[in-house]
Amino acid sequence: MTPDDLLDQYYLFAAEGAPLSAFVDAVLGGAYGPWNREALFAFLDRLEAILLANIASHGEELGPDRPDPAQVAADTRDLIEEARRRILSA
Repeated sequence: MTPDDLLDQYYLFAAEGAPLSAFVDAVLGGAYGPWNREALFAFLDRLEAILLANIASHGEELGPDRPDPAQVAADTRDLIEEARRRILSA
């Protein structure tokens, strides 16, 4: 699968409320056919860029009780890094 294909599949998967780690595990388990490490890393790079851009552009719109955008961005980076480690260990 290409990074774009993976991104499309992830959006469908995430719409069900499943976490990124479960999606990565499904891909690594062959649920979407053969996979390659480079495509998965490119998918994660693209997803990280999209998520961080959304946090940056919408973080100020959430109001005074919103979570700290810097912390949300850090948590997002950690989530992506965890997914990268899963791929490396597969």
